[in-house]
Amino acid sequence: MQRLAAFFIDAVIQFVIFFLWAGVALAVFPASPAESVVILHGADSRDSPISASDLRDLREELGKDAGAQKLRGMQIGGGISLLVLYTVGVWVWRGQTPGKMALRIRIIGVEARPIDIGRAIVRYSGYIASTLVFLIGSLMVGFNDRNQGLHDKIARTYMVRTKLS
Repeated sequence: MQRLAAFFIDAVIQFVIFFLWAGVALAVFPASPAESVVILHGADSRDSPISASDLRDLREELGKDAGAQKLRGMQIGGGISLLVLYTVGVWVWRGQTPGKMALRIRIIGVEARPIDIGRAIVRYSGYIASTLVFLIGSLMVGFNDRNQGLHDKIARTYMVRTKLS
């Protein structure tokens, strides 16, 4: 149950990071001049020199713009990459995400040492595999004596309680 609570705490943090990234990426790297107009004026702006119908037309055109779609894909890909780097980074740096810190649990390798970057990447890959198979890999946590999910078994990691510092 602690792992699930830690997951939700981390999901909220990652949601905020992703949407901050998306907002910055959209503001700094608009896909086209038309998109800049939509960003700056918004569809509900009453004092905008551009009518709402013109903004709707611009948005329709943006949906057809291949360059805008490629850039949007790169912005989303950048956001996802940022989340992977964040998660793997805190696992290697502290052995725990903020959610795990709050619930006083830590990731260690089977040899009772902190995990390295290679093991953290393997563990993250295991998370993806667990998710793709209807979360079965994560549900395994409740059905084995060591409380390991598929990602833990693949990466040879455990979750342990930490002392109050």
